[in-house]
Amino acid sequence: MVSGLPNGIDVAVHREALEVNSLTVAVLAHGLDIYPSKNKELAETILKNNGVLVSEYLSCTRANYNYFVACDRI
Repeated sequence: MVSGLPNGIDVAVHREALEVNSLTVAVLAHGLDIYPSKNKELAETILKNNGVLVSEYLSCTRANYNYFVACDRI
């Protein structure tokens, strides 16, 4: 499963994938600092279950609306 990590359907789908032991990939629209911060635990769980976090931005890049739209192509 590949999806973003913002609130809403993306988070729900990642959680469901983890529940059935499926691999999941979170495509981030920012650097590796998790946004929103309340999804940090989910991001850690993804990593602990052999999933990955992917970003085309530098680690310290903050979230920006345009980045969310741009990462949808991935």
